[in-house]
Amino acid sequence: MTIHVDDGMNLLRTILEVDKNRRQIECALLAKEVTQVPVSDHLLTRLCELGLDFPNVISSHPGFVLDRKMKSLWAALETFRLAYADFEINLKKFDTHNQENRTNRKDKEFQRIVAAVIKEIFATCSAASALKAHAQRVRRDLVPEKEFLIQLGRSFDREQHQFVIKLRNVLTHEMFVEANWRITYHFGSDARKVSSFEFSSEQLIAAGDFNNEAKSYMARCGEKINVSTLFAEYSARVMAFYKWLGERIESQLPVEVMDYRRCVSAHKAHMARINWRLILRQVVDTGLDPYQYLDRYLESEELDEIKRLPPRSVAQVSRIVQLIDEHGACDEELRELVFRLFMVGV
Repeated sequence: MTIHVDDGMNLLRTILEVDKNRRQIECALLAKEVTQVPVSDHLLTRLCELGLDFPNVISSHPGFVLDRKMKSLWAALETFRLAYADFEINLKKFDTHNQENRTNRKDKEFQRIVAAVIKEIFATCSAASALKAHAQRVRRDLVPEKEFLIQLGRSFDREQHQFVIKLRNVLTHEMFVEANWRITYHFGSDARKVSSFEFSSEQLIAAGDFNNEAKSYMARCGEKINVSTLFAEYSARVMAFYKWLGERIESQLPVEVMDYRRCVSAHKAHMARINWRLILRQVVDTGLDPYQYLDRYLESEELDEIKRLPPRSVAQVSRIVQLIDEHGACDEELRELVFRLFMVGV
């Protein structure tokens, strides 16, 4: 008997090509259907079954672009938060850096700290500028301009805000002006050493094109601008404003965004359900002790909570499911498999 390997491979390629074309046609049709909001339950079921083709189809949903803008905004806010946190961390290294008995190694360490702080000044200003741009993109679609500007005025010191944004422009496009390091010693019952970085107002004005509002802020600060004080105040204003903005947006979400999120959540739950069903069917009744693996899925505080509940009880295992099932995938079939795995009641 002769086996024609090439014929078999050609047949396989043909089958795969036909299936690919079928899926492309199906996805094109579904992409048109998802433009009608709200998506019907029947259509949602079909979307969930798409698997890896789901992102391409759901991108045609009317809520996709707006939801992506919102995610970009919150990602920019997190970037700002991390940049400021890193600035604080590196600045505090000066407080523990010993300048006595200077050596070449200590001088190099000092220069590394200086470079790290300057980097974070640049990063924080850049993140603030990016955050402003993302907020404006979201505002145009979700918040009336008048309401947005009123809250902006309540939350921010406009002159300070303009200085931060213009400082970013100066550091990026005109001249990288270095801040100077200063140590302040406090004596008495509150004895401590506090480090700070300061910009010279005169050098900044000479180096860059600051508008009148930014110059007014520099005039208020005097000859020196304490970057630590500036960022601490500005960061608090940023967090307060975006807390308001987040609550305002979520309280009046457009129907398109809510429906889009419903579709995405349903798909995540469907895919997680398939994965968990496959895993549980493989390990249930094998004698595997699931308690040995909980630390891979739960935080230490959550593990402590689980340990306080009766072992292998319905309450304990139900709580484990609740903590791990972030997508709401658990149905009756999965719950039964989980209870068997944990030997509930045995």
